[in-house]
This record gives sequence, structure tokens and C-alpha cells, in this order.
Amino acid sequence: MRTLANNWNLFRVLRLLLGIGVIIKGATDGEVVFAVAGGLVALMALANIGCGGSSGCPVPISSQKETCTKQNNITYEEVVSTE
Repeated sequence: MRTLANNWNLFRVLRLLLGIGVIIKGATDGEVVFAVAGGLVALMALANIGCGGSSGCPVPISSQKETCTKQNNITYEEVVSTE
């Protein structure tokens, strides 16, 4: 319940309004898929969840030493044209 009342910002309010608008549009047009999608967006805004931001989807970072050793093992051949 604390999540619903805390940390409201402009983008969270916009997500909630967008979700409610899509729910209303989907309901008036009889499009269930749009109404469900709007419900998911509104639920994400209410619960303050989503993917993204500084720690939303971290990607493991390989060390610089590993990438340098892989590049040093490249061998080259000289190609001579016969023309």
C-alpha cells in the first residue's frame, strides 16, 4: 500500500492517465486487447514497476582484460593477386 502513495512523479502520473485513457477507449470501441493493455499500463503506474532505469535490466560487463586477450590471438595472411 505504501507503493501506491509514495514516489509520484510526472511520468508515473502520465503512465496512469495513458492507461486509463486506453482502458476507456478500448471499452467504448469493444476492443478487449486495448482495454487489457491499458489495464497493464495503469497497473504498472500504480505499483510503480517497470523495466528500465538505472537498475532495471542490468547487463553483465566483461572485464577489459578479457577483450584484449581475445583480440591478440588474431592472425593475418597476405593475399597476393595473380593479375
